[in-house]
Order: sequence, then structure tokens, then C-alpha cells
Amino acid sequence: MSASIMKVAALTCAAAAVSASFAVPTASAQSRDVIFEVTGSGTVYSIDLDPGGRIPEDTAAPFTASQSIGPDVSLLQVVVVTKTGSQGCRITVDGTVVAEQAPGDAAHCIAYL
Repeated sequence: MSASIMKVAALTCAAAAVSASFAVPTASAQSRDVIFEVTGSGTVYSIDLDPGGRIPEDTAAPFTASQSIGPDVSLLQVVVVTKTGSQGCRITVDGTVVAEQAPGDAAHCIAYL
């Protein structure tokens, strides 16, 4: 066996040993279920979800959006710009409320994970 083939074989075995010694968690084990809610009544100019993007004008309250987030997400946020009525917000992670604001002039819920 040539020296270069032996080096490749040794590196391949070393890489296999390294990858076998670290357990990589699955995405489902690290994912969390998030529910973004807009409470109250009326309509909005916009709802911004972080992560999640913008919900369009004239969406009616109450409003709910849910998603699964990975371990790399450390900030959750809901920003509501009221058009009519009065809105509040709530963020729930795996069944636990982590941020909440009652309906009022400006609804902004933020949670750091």
C-alpha cells in the first residue's frame, strides 16, 4: 500500500472516530412551538412577527399564528399597528406565556429566549 493511500485511510478513520464521538441533536429535539397572538378587537395596519414576517393590513383581531422554531432563535417579537379598535399581544412558547400586553394604544410583545 502506498504512503498516500495509507494517509487517506488514516484520515478517513480519524474523521469517522470524531463524528462518532459527538452526538448531533435532531431538529425535532431542539424545536419549540411558538404561538403569536393579537388580542382585542378591530383591524390593524400591520402585524410584524419575528420570526415570521409581516401580516397584511386590515387583518382582524383576534389573530393567531403558530410556528416551530429551532435552537438558533433567541428573540421573539410581535408588533401591532392599530387601525381600528384596540389590540394587545401574547407570545407563548411550548405552552408557557413568555410575553403579554393587554389591549391598548400600542401592542408590542418581546421575549428573549
